[in-house]
Amino acid sequence: MEMYVIRRRWYALALLLGIVLLIGLFGYRRSQEQQATVSRITHIARELNGYRVYWTSSAALADRAIYDVQVCELPCQGWRDWQMDVTETSAWFGPDEGKHFGFRVRARDQHGYIEPWPTRPGMDTRQARRR
Repeated sequence: MEMYVIRRRWYALALLLGIVLLIGLFGYRRSQEQQATVSRITHIARELNGYRVYWTSSAALADRAIYDVQVCELPCQGWRDWQMDVTETSAWFGPDEGKHFGFRVRARDQHGYIEPWPTRPGMDTRQARRR
């Protein structure tokens, strides 16, 4: 009887240890995925009476990322949604009406992880190049 109790405790301990290891491995893998999710505004080009804004994400997500892009009129007082749940990596914004705008982007990976919004614009229209 005593041997049976000891054996049960060992099984319970081994099961608990296995669960802890699995949780640890999943958490490590998840943190690696989260670190890999990096998106950014790459450049802004002057186009007609507006701008073409380009963005991208890390190579690991390039083919599978879903993007949200927000815009603010400078100086930024508040962000508004512009391109939401898109797979495209550029879009036309305008007309500018003589104002300048900042843009920020975030990506969502195939596991559902959404990177946090940057606090400042990735780029703004004062940095636009002529097309």
